[in-house]
Amino acid sequence: MNNPSSTFPPVELGAVEFQHRVPFYKNAFSLFGYLTFSIACFIVLVLMFFYAFWIELPKSDDAWGMGIIFVIVVGLWLGLLYGLSGLAQHWGQKIAVCEHGLALENASRTVAMRWEHLHSIRASVTRHYTNGIYTGTTHNYWCKSADGSEILLDNQLGKDVEKFYDSARRHTVEARYQRTLQTITQGKTVSFSSVLVNTTHLFIGKKTIPVANIRKLAAEKGYLQIHYEDVGKIRAGKITQESVAVGLTDNFDILWALLHQLAKLS
Repeated sequence: MNNPSSTFPPVELGAVEFQHRVPFYKNAFSLFGYLTFSIACFIVLVLMFFYAFWIELPKSDDAWGMGIIFVIVVGLWLGLLYGLSGLAQHWGQKIAVCEHGLALENASRTVAMRWEHLHSIRASVTRHYTNGIYTGTTHNYWCKSADGSEILLDNQLGKDVEKFYDSARRHTVEARYQRTLQTITQGKTVSFSSVLVNTTHLFIGKKTIPVANIRKLAAEKGYLQIHYEDVGKIRAGKITQESVAVGLTDNFDILWALLHQLAKLS
């Protein structure tokens, strides 16, 4: 469902567990920025049209001048569309966790995502420090369905952001794991965005690691640390380490559990 609905959350998602409406002040800065940008693009666009048709057009032999104006006008149109879409995405946004799924609504769309259709979650959590002093944490959790729909859970949800993420993960972790396990047992390779995995190997960029050679897994400072026994000619038998950014990995919780099972790690 991609059109704004008069009923939120959609009734097909069942009873509401909890929901959050993003307060205006959370979006005030973004809305002001998009609005200012849109108005500026519109004003400059009008001025460029005036300049092109009343000043440059009579000089029809000036092809370079008209070409440059055309490029600028196209850029301004794109800028105007970007500003207006930003306004629509941030105006009156609401997110709800329901018995049967997750829902989002703003001025431009309503997305209803049933739990069984939620195929991947990407989590990015960044702690910020200034001169060694902790200043806050940025949370971004992208929930994606098989049809490409996406709901972003971020700091606009305030202190509820982790509650929303934990609920989405808890409702879907078993289905996502079983779906992944079924795929690789059929001899296929599963993509976790930054990592590819099948029953025998792990692929990170150009690096191929036999899962039987993995000796230890650790998640530290936003990275998955993979310690494995190298099979290369130079470092054969040596323990080597590869790192993968957790924030660039889809379904990290599933990847973590899957590698432990395939590598027979406790």
